[in-house]
Amino acid sequence: VEATDIAFRGVPARRARVTMELNRNLMDFRDGEVEFDYRNYPLRQAHGGPLTGHASVDLIQYDRGKSVVNVRNLKGEAWPAPIVRTFAPKIADRLESYGFHSNPGLVADGVIGIRDGRPKQDLTVRFGTNHPADYDFLGTTLRLDSPRGTVRVLADKVRVSDLRLGLFGGLLRGGLEFPMGAESITGEVDWTSVSLPSICRAYGFRTEPNGRLTGRLDFNLDRRDVSGLNGDGHVALEGGELFEVPIFGPLSPVISAVLGNRKAGFQEASDAFCTFGIRKGIFSTLDFATQTSSLVFTGDAKVDLPEKTMQMTVRMNARGLLGVLTLPLRPFYGMFQFRGTGPIEKPDWDNVMFTSPPEQQEKTLLEPPKARVVPQRQGGPGTRDVLERVDARADVVAVAEGQVAQVG
Repeated sequence: VEATDIAFRGVPARRARVTMELNRNLMDFRDGEVEFDYRNYPLRQAHGGPLTGHASVDLIQYDRGKSVVNVRNLKGEAWPAPIVRTFAPKIADRLESYGFHSNPGLVADGVIGIRDGRPKQDLTVRFGTNHPADYDFLGTTLRLDSPRGTVRVLADKVRVSDLRLGLFGGLLRGGLEFPMGAESITGEVDWTSVSLPSICRAYGFRTEPNGRLTGRLDFNLDRRDVSGLNGDGHVALEGGELFEVPIFGPLSPVISAVLGNRKAGFQEASDAFCTFGIRKGIFSTLDFATQTSSLVFTGDAKVDLPEKTMQMTVRMNARGLLGVLTLPLRPFYGMFQFRGTGPIEKPDWDNVMFTSPPEQQEKTLLEPPKARVVPQRQGGPGTRDVLERVDARADVVAVAEGQVAQVG
């Protein structure tokens, strides 16, 4: 059969050709080719791109007895949702959330169940494009550069693996899982050299401090807003201006007043590191660490991401700075403590009485270690070994394939 200017299940095509065999229990469509018509496709109208897409397939077979559709070697350059809509409309609805700006390269194989529950469903789609795509995350539409990966559609979930894309000027890798019929997402991602100013612009912060972030996160999101976010991870800042960041900017004059030296509070702190946890949108850390040429800082914090408020304690080691003599009780002489509370954009900082630091901070604050391993869960897409080396002079984040390290 060959036809021109047709539409099937609302999907228009300029032409289509297939060899088919039909009987009571089976419908075989072999050696098929189709040229899709994208003139009225919403994603093309929103972003531009070609007016047509092409796809070919070795076999699409409807097996009535098993209530499945078998797909063998479907490939081409086409938006995925219109292709899948021709034989599995419910799955196509899910694929529409990936807002490709142009038709990506696709290869698909597997089985699609058409009975309720789809117990035998297992369709794998591999995709890749040099054009961007859009994806809504935590209320913001993110631009994903050159995305590629593998989507596996099972009976009860959709898995995205081997994901690799550009984001905020850096690289993101990982894997995600979406249960069928639910708004939740589970996944693990790692990111390298992501622009801090770009993140601030995307999520509406009024200031855009310099710096790049590298780290990883295991997470689950049980609804599409930040109050449903849970996870664990670690993050490092490289090449930043930490005391220009909204959280720490108001701390600079407080440090200067305590030390009696204006320049002390405005020294450059360009690198930082912490491990963290997130529970129902509440971010917490016990081992935040950064330093300038003469000051060492550690901290612990809780940040309410939905409310955009924070509570943070920062401890400062000023021993040896300008001959300062303070708090003669060893081992904490030359130590100061600051407390910040209020909105993330501009918290209030005060100098408070020094208290013994948590175990996670004490060694870094008093005697910075030369090296320590940062533990993380092993296995699964996106997992990388991470080694932290903290030098007493400065922290500089070095990134290599499969490794994130802090080296002096």
